[in-house]
Amino acid sequence: MWIKRIGFCMVAAFWTLPLLAQGAQRVAIAALNADDLVAQVHWLGKKRMSDEPTAGYVMRIWQMPASARLQAQTLDKLAAALTRLGPRATGPRETNRVHRLFRPVLDDLVEQESFFDLWEPGGSAPELALSIRLDPRRAALWETNLAAVVEELTGARPVREKGGWQFDLSHGKASAPDPAAARHLRFYHSGVWTMLGLGSSPTEVLNGVLAQMRREGVSQTPPGTNDWLTADLDLTHLAGALGWPRGLPPHFGRISLAVNGVRGSVRMHGEVNFQKPLRMELRPWNIPTNLVHEPLIAFTAIRGLREPLNSSGLWDRGALGQAPDEVLSWALDTGPLQSHFALPIRKAREWVNRISEFVLNKVNPVLVSYGMGKFARATRGNGLKWAGAPLIAPYLETRTLSGGSFAVGGLLPFTPTNQPAPKALYQAVFSRKNLVCYDWELTQPRIADWLYVGQVFRLLFEKAQMPANSAGLTWLLAVAPKLGNCVTVVTRSGPSQLSFIRQSSLGFKAVELHLLADWLESPRFPYGLHTLLAPNLRHLKHPHPRARAKSPPARSIRRPNDRRTRQP
Repeated sequence: MWIKRIGFCMVAAFWTLPLLAQGAQRVAIAALNADDLVAQVHWLGKKRMSDEPTAGYVMRIWQMPASARLQAQTLDKLAAALTRLGPRATGPRETNRVHRLFRPVLDDLVEQESFFDLWEPGGSAPELALSIRLDPRRAALWETNLAAVVEELTGARPVREKGGWQFDLSHGKASAPDPAAARHLRFYHSGVWTMLGLGSSPTEVLNGVLAQMRREGVSQTPPGTNDWLTADLDLTHLAGALGWPRGLPPHFGRISLAVNGVRGSVRMHGEVNFQKPLRMELRPWNIPTNLVHEPLIAFTAIRGLREPLNSSGLWDRGALGQAPDEVLSWALDTGPLQSHFALPIRKAREWVNRISEFVLNKVNPVLVSYGMGKFARATRGNGLKWAGAPLIAPYLETRTLSGGSFAVGGLLPFTPTNQPAPKALYQAVFSRKNLVCYDWELTQPRIADWLYVGQVFRLLFEKAQMPANSAGLTWLLAVAPKLGNCVTVVTRSGPSQLSFIRQSSLGFKAVELHLLADWLESPRFPYGLHTLLAPNLRHLKHPHPRARAKSPPARSIRRPNDRRTRQP
């Protein structure tokens, strides 16, 4: 189990840091059977990205003081997490030593070009290989420091060999109980490449990688590409290889993506391939244009949901009725809680009544237990309203419009204006063939919205607030003024394939940036979220009786007055 945790730590180290800047390039570096490949990633490295003209805007964001602070904190947490993974108990002195030795290795993973491969040959134990471009001085540091770290954590002794060393982890305190588990760790340096492999064989892990790299000549990025990061992942098998207790459905399939720069923005594109044809029917759009109006800062339209929801087991058809086929949501630049949604449903009144019964019987007891008021039936028409909750007043109601009947809801009631949404927004939806999802937002104001909403719900459910002086929250507030339009388009490109493309300032939507900061602030990083793992309000000793009234959520978050050009 601890070997799987080390593997998870290697994956987390490889993925976490490029995510702070976004970028990608995919190159096959191992002679593997395609069916055995679980994950393959190429990261161009911060050093080489700084030479890419298309990465200039992202690099300026990454070089901000708040970004440097968050990166340093993340690396420190990853180094600290490694000290908890070995089978040997370590005291403070040993822990500090391991941290000091491993920390420079993580710096190189951010700065230098690297490749990562994870595969399960013949269905046996997973094997990992990491190849990174290092100069002789840094390669020597890796050779010395990693050997000392492994020896400290496992008690095994390295066997020195030409070009590096290897550890046999099958004896003593380092022994893995599973005889098929990865038991050999090998370090090898050749030319500009330094390689680290973990597997069941002392030679196969790196020899195949080295031979393929020599054949393909991957000492530089293939010509004609400017990708910063590429990835090819079998998500279902990746979860199993890393020992995650809750994996994905077996038919979920693979995802491949590439990220690069274009015209001062980050462009991400790729495909998701499923093992079975998608049970999805793309019916004509039914957008309630009478409800969606200016001043818009976000708009999302998704269709083809009915069959996947009904067959997934996530939707209780007995209690909730037939799943909706289409979901539309939008947010207005009139306050952080002005987010709304609409579901076109043929018998919306009957459906809302069914949902209302479910909420009154199942959800209200939970709200009452938290002292958060409860849902009650709307006084006008049918539907629900949340009464007794501070700061928010969620609602669900039925509206009949020219396009039919709709179930409409949001965090605060709203009144549509006579300012229609721009025609270009609807044209972007209707003009795309096989469109499954169109999502547009102005990320700068939406960061303020999601922070406010997130802090409100943490307060309501007595979860830990994101600390005002935390590196994650400070970073979000610092980068927000740098972020403009984010457009994501998902289309059905085959019976069992979805294709996606996103163009944005940093590669993430506002809600994703919020979750990223929450994850990076987790007290058990790389596991969990700060919201779920930090001490919550129920566990505080002798709280001041008026503390909650004096600390409204996200008071310091101000909505910006100017932002980058709107381009829905």
